Amino acid sequence: MTYFTFAAALRAALDAEGVSVYELAQRCGVSRQSLGQYLAGANEPTFATVLKIAAALNITANDLSYQS
Repeated sequence: MTYFTFAAALRAALDAEGVSVYELAQRCGVSRQSLGQYLAGANEPTFATVLKIAAALNITANDLSYQS
């Protein structure tokens, strides 16, 4: 298992799904500003927020935690 940052995992998930930050914000109800902070590595989301983001991207919270 290869560990990496939430920011890298989120960027990879967005790229894989072809989803913009704006679209993800609309899907999951998390502000674009917060998502931008997560992508920049300036802030980490709560677990509840990770679940919202994962559901909006049709992936699991584990997919945002590590890469196997």
